[in-house]
Amino acid sequence: MDNLTPQQKEQYLKDLYKRYPELNKNATQFAKAVQKQAANSAAKKGPSELKEVKKLKDYTALKATTTPEQKEKQIQYAEQVRNFPRRIEYINKPMDYNLFPYLQAKKIVWNCMKESLQQQGREFIIDGNLKEILGELTKYFIRDKSCKFDLNKGINLFGFVGVGKSWIMQIFSTFTNMLELQTAFQVKKMRSITQEIRNNKKIEFQTVLNGVNCFDDVGFEPLQIRIFGDTESVFTTIIDENYERFKKSGKLCHITTNLLPEVEQAQQQTILSTYGVRVADRCKEMFNLIYLGGNSKRGQNEGQQ
Repeated sequence: MDNLTPQQKEQYLKDLYKRYPELNKNATQFAKAVQKQAANSAAKKGPSELKEVKKLKDYTALKATTTPEQKEKQIQYAEQVRNFPRRIEYINKPMDYNLFPYLQAKKIVWNCMKESLQQQGREFIIDGNLKEILGELTKYFIRDKSCKFDLNKGINLFGFVGVGKSWIMQIFSTFTNMLELQTAFQVKKMRSITQEIRNNKKIEFQTVLNGVNCFDDVGFEPLQIRIFGDTESVFTTIIDENYERFKKSGKLCHITTNLLPEVEQAQQQTILSTYGVRVADRCKEMFNLIYLGGNSKRGQNEGQQ
């Protein structure tokens, strides 16, 4: 949690203790356990294993039982993926600032939210840090320089289950596309992407990598699938490809997830523990870490993450 602001840390721990009261009984021991887990996780991979992961471009997580023949197939497939022809290449165009007046943008965002909830017959509830996050995301997507987030990085909106992460990013997708802003993006569920790639193989990878996307519910998808007889991690491949474009041309992407950025908790998995060191490091470089607090809205807004 070193990359979180003090306010985000405070809000996260408040929500954590509320959901898991037993942790609050001994916060000191809990904090020491977290530090120990973080230290252990950094030492999990030995030099030889890290070298092998780098050789594979981190397209798959190695297992101790992997045979040399399987490793060679994985290397060959990784190179095939990198050599897939792209139907649409991303061309970097410097984006302007202040794409739309903030006060007008704020009203449009709120109207989009109200209309969305009215269509579903649900009530709008503001709790946690939702109001602050909505204001800053509005500034971010109109590229207002007063925004607290880095405008040259994507968004990693994370938090507990049911607080409204997916719904919020869908609202801003509607907002940016409605106004045809340079920051416009599409929301794509990782579970659906994984299923389509499993069925369509090469074709879907091309589709996923085109345009600007928000990969929704990261960590909820099958973590590994079989492609051409080999086991692959779809999200790892997506991050590798988007990272190259981020470094070369500044292309952004966004994610929503229940996974914490780096610190392992007994009750909560992390990007590090799920996808490994390489993906976790790249995510920290590519994204603004934004913690969305509050209570689960599943009772009122079932299906929103």
